[in-house]
This record gives sequence, structure tokens and C-alpha cells, in this order.
Amino acid sequence: MGERRRGEGVGVVARDVEAYRKAAHEMVDFVADYYQTLQDGKGPLSPDGPLPVISAVEPGYLAKVLPAEAPEKGETFDAIMRDVEEKILPGITHWQSPNFFAYFPANSSYPGMIADMLCSAFNVIGFSWVNSPACTELETIVIDWLAKLVGMPDCFLSNKKGGGVIQGTASEAVAVALLSARLRSLRAAAEGKGLTYDLLLEKGVPGEEDNSMKLVAYCCDQAHSSIKKACMVRKRGKTM
Repeated sequence: MGERRRGEGVGVVARDVEAYRKAAHEMVDFVADYYQTLQDGKGPLSPDGPLPVISAVEPGYLAKVLPAEAPEKGETFDAIMRDVEEKILPGITHWQSPNFFAYFPANSSYPGMIADMLCSAFNVIGFSWVNSPACTELETIVIDWLAKLVGMPDCFLSNKKGGGVIQGTASEAVAVALLSARLRSLRAAAEGKGLTYDLLLEKGVPGEEDNSMKLVAYCCDQAHSSIKKACMVRKRGKTM
């Protein structure tokens, strides 16, 4: 291979960027058409009437219309979007429909979707401050905003003993909350028996063998299944 000259390949990069720019504009138009169709009851994606809120497809329908093996070559954006309209859209339950009332509210918003584009572009992994200071600090500030908006005491703010992070799902938040409650209870037990928390981790939960330190989590019979699953995420895998 010869030595690469400065600037070689720039044209390819420029074409890729322009292809992205064009596809992104088309995707925004598709999303706008989709929401217009949901809101108006008919539109570019369903000119004959409203999209059915619940999909009418049968289980396994998608395997019949997609190849069994991953394609060796990528397809054009137009071909992919045709597949979305013809093969994916019929199998969508439309959570964003004004006629969807199941489960719990999970609505998108135009500002949120635009923000997702920006987050995907930066694509930082904020597992420590140095990995992306703005990511870590913005999350902390926004969590404090939320705590103040819902009227939580100052002790929940990041400049006290509180603070926190945004969890990915409700089930994840439940698991974190229950594990935190267990940790708090075990720390109190350790202090009551003259142990430091480090010794508690080393020697195990005091009274665990004879159940004198059995922890109990209470919830109603209508609670989400994630509560029981979170209770199972513990040292010995038993349900509390």
C-alpha cells in the first residue's frame, strides 16, 4: 500500500455526511406524518382511516417476511423505510395514539425526540465524571430540579446526602429502591450489633441463619411484578 496523501477520501466522507443529512430530513418527515396520522385519525400513513391501536398480526408474522439470515450488504434508506411501512408498522401497537389507555402513560414529545437525536450524536457513556463532565453534571442538576419540583426535602438534593441518577426503566428504579432500603436496614443492624458495614459484608448478615434478622418488604397484591423480582435480586437469590 502506498502512503496515503492528505485529504484522500474526503469526498467519501462528505457524501456520507450528505446522505445522513438527507435521510435525517426524510426520517423527520416520516415521524411527523406518523403523528399527524395518529392525531387526525387518518393521514399520509393511513389515508383510509385511523391506524388500529392494537396490532392485528399473528405471533411469528415477522419471521415470514424477513430473511432468516442477516443480509451481507446494506440496503438503501428508501428500501428500509418501505420495510418499515409494509412490515413493521402493521405489527406496532400504537402507544402514542390518543386512543391508547393501557398500562401507563409513556408518551413521547417533539422536544424529547429532538433531544434523543442530540444524545445519540454525542453518544457519551457517563459512568464517571471524567468520561464526560457535562453529562454527569447535567444529570445531577436536572435530578435536583426534579426533587425541588415535587417538593422533596433538601436532604434529597445532591449538595446534601441525596442526589441520584436517572434510571433506564421503572423496573430498574424499583430494584435500586429496594436494594437501597435493604442496604439501609443492614447498616442499622450492623451498628446495633457493634459491626461496621465492612465487617457486615465480610461476616454476613447478623442473625440471617436463624432468621432473627429477616427482612420483609411489603406491597399490595396489585403491585407490579417488578416488586417481587426486585426482592429476588439479593445475595442468596431468595424472595424476601
